[in-house]
Amino acid sequence: MKKTVFIIEKVLLAILCGFLLIIPFDKYLGKILCYSAVVFWLALNILKYKSKFYRGFFSRTFSNTAIAVFFLAAVFSTIFSLKPYHSQEILFQRYLPYFVLFFLGVDLTRNSIGPVLGSFFGRKISLSNIGIIAGSFLLLGAIIGIGGVWDYFRFHPGRLWTVFGKKISFYMLPVYLVYFTPFSFAFFVCAKNKLLKAVGFITFGLLFFVLVCNGSRGAWVAVAISLIFIVLFSKRKKYIFFSFLIAVVILLIMPQNYQQRMKGILNPSAQKSYIVRKELSGSAIRIFKDYPIFGIGPGMYEKLLYEYAPVGGYSEGNNFHVHNTYLEVLCEMGIVGLLAFLWIFVVFFKNVFRPIRLCRDRNSQVIQIGLAGSILAGLIFALSCTIITVGFQDTPIFWLLFGVVAGSIPQEKRNISEMKQSYIRVL
Repeated sequence: MKKTVFIIEKVLLAILCGFLLIIPFDKYLGKILCYSAVVFWLALNILKYKSKFYRGFFSRTFSNTAIAVFFLAAVFSTIFSLKPYHSQEILFQRYLPYFVLFFLGVDLTRNSIGPVLGSFFGRKISLSNIGIIAGSFLLLGAIIGIGGVWDYFRFHPGRLWTVFGKKISFYMLPVYLVYFTPFSFAFFVCAKNKLLKAVGFITFGLLFFVLVCNGSRGAWVAVAISLIFIVLFSKRKKYIFFSFLIAVVILLIMPQNYQQRMKGILNPSAQKSYIVRKELSGSAIRIFKDYPIFGIGPGMYEKLLYEYAPVGGYSEGNNFHVHNTYLEVLCEMGIVGLLAFLWIFVVFFKNVFRPIRLCRDRNSQVIQIGLAGSILAGLIFALSCTIITVGFQDTPIFWLLFGVVAGSIPQEKRNISEMKQSYIRVL
């Protein structure tokens, strides 16, 4: 039975890693892999827990209660939606898959830090799922980096939006850069293994070049803050000078059009994109004032967008989202939904830092720091873009990242205390 469980778990892991590598480029195959992962996850939990298989779906984390409250807020918002049928469709198409991926990431990660399973073909088996998942993250980051650099020198566009000639759907290339640039940087800064450090450095360099060429100012700010966080949190202050030197060199060699975009960060009101975002934000605030408690319902902003347009309409057409995740949650799910959404990450960051500092496994610690940096960058980027609660190509990666790092953190205070005592003894 243990060998069967092990095989199914590794098949599930392989499907999940395949999902990560495919989803940025092919939504339909990504969905097939995602649903296949759920089926194998169900089979795995039936084998483990028999009739009480449901226990395996909700591994305990610091964020469980907050996530449950947020999902409950989404349900109430759906019930009171202006168009309940549309909102319930969004609830099951978006929110439910996100939470499934979160708990799937938690479950696989928890198994990966468990004890040795036994022997398989004469060899001892240690569940190391977290390392395999982290390797997939790095591989996808390297693919995006190499593909972006290749396209830049091949096409030399005004702004880079493609990877190996493949246009990322909805111009969401900067979202992947926000996720993977801090993660690879953490390996470069924190890893002791020279090979991992080299891989992190090369991947980070490629992604950083693509990030500059993409020209997303929101992504620039989000990544910059997350890199500073990683350097300070890991106490690798010598890399501050290295990062500053890179920034100076980039500013000196940056093409003129990117320099103008960089200046736009300091003077956003002069930018046309700022005017459009201001109009969209104003519409979201007006909707919130009319429906302050539970909002207008999940997915309803795009339906009422033009009913709440400013006088004279929007400066640009073809708008569907607020370009601010928090404002979109506020108008669609009201103050109840926004507070529940923010609570998820307040609780997470409140409980994540000390266990990471006390982690004795250096490789796990590097992964945790990198993922925490990626989550922070995603939350900052969400101020200028509608992510985390919208989409099936970039958003699932966020929730999977979130689940992996949440699953790698010990949950019991007693376990954290034991980690601290062990850490003191080692010192």
